[in-house]
Amino acid sequence: MSKPLVTFLVTCFNYGRFLPECIDSILGQSHRHIELIVLDDASEDSTPSVMRTFRDDRLTYVRQDRNRSEEHTSELQSLRHLVCRLLLEK
Repeated sequence: MSKPLVTFLVTCFNYGRFLPECIDSILGQSHRHIELIVLDDASEDSTPSVMRTFRDDRLTYVRQDRNRSEEHTSELQSLRHLVCRLLLEK
C-alpha cells in the first residue's frame, strides 16, 4: 500500500523572513510523500527572493500579482483534499 499524499498550504503576505524555517520544517518531516504549496499574496518584502533559494520537487510557489486575501479565504474553504493549512498572516 502506498503512503497517502499529505498537502501543506502556506499562505504568505510579507513574511519572507519566516519562510526558510517554515519550509525546512515541512520538507524535513519523516513522512516523505508530501507536497508543499506556498501561496504568496503579492508580498512586497523578500518573499520572492527567499523562494528562489529552494529547490525541491515537492514545493510549488504561486505568486499573486495583487493581494487577494478575501478571495483566498473562500477558495481555501472549498478545498476538500487539504490536510494541513499553515497560515503566516499579518
